[in-house]
Amino acid sequence: MTLKNQSLKLPLVQGTLEELPISRPEWLAWDEVTKSARVAHLPSAEDVPFPVDVQQVVEYYANRM
Repeated sequence: MTLKNQSLKLPLVQGTLEELPISRPEWLAWDEVTKSARVAHLPSAEDVPFPVDVQQVVEYYANRM
């Protein structure tokens, strides 16, 4: 995914790229030169920065299908 030139001019985008509010996850590769990101590898459950009950997520979506 690459940011459009028009998006790069937005103050919110510029500020976020200069001073990240959170650290970038290791599974997401960021290219500073081209301002693009790619998924380096699929994240595992351990990569989620907060507790997640996977069974509850599965049940939530199973009930909506």
